[in-house]
Amino acid sequence: MTLPMTITTKTGNTCTLQLVGDDYIMTGATGTHRLSAHCTDAKRLQAHWNGFVDNNGGFDDTTEPSNDTEESSYESGDSIDLYRNQSHRDGVILAVIGNRALVEYEMPNGTSALNYIDLCGHFDNDYKSISYFALPKKWAQAMLDQQGSEASFYYGNPQKAWRKCPTIQEILAK
Repeated sequence: MTLPMTITTKTGNTCTLQLVGDDYIMTGATGTHRLSAHCTDAKRLQAHWNGFVDNNGGFDDTTEPSNDTEESSYESGDSIDLYRNQSHRDGVILAVIGNRALVEYEMPNGTSALNYIDLCGHFDNDYKSISYFALPKKWAQAMLDQQGSEASFYYGNPQKAWRKCPTIQEILAK
């Protein structure tokens, strides 16, 4: 879902869905509905939005409820703000597969880290850390396909690494 979103229902009511702070807020003729973004995944948000619109008059025949299977609008090289280790960090999307992205962010001491994030979720909660040394080939290949042979966005400076971080080509050669 691309937010904010506003639609007019069959009965002419206007419904709006937006992310305000850490909450999804739905407003319409029947009132306001709030969901914590920290506890709400894309499917739950879609279900609540569909129910909210139905309670306000239903979807117009020309308007289809959005489909979470659509591809994300994010792409390799996009900058992204992440909240990690008690502070905001500048990150960059290294590769996108479906609605998941591989993101690298840099720490103040010059080291970096990798995360998988769900592009339909809340970036600060819906993530999984991944080691540079355990990066799956499919993600290395996606980086190569989306960035070219240089993989210019890959910083590769893990904390406390006693060995050199593998290059994209080394990961693919395994």
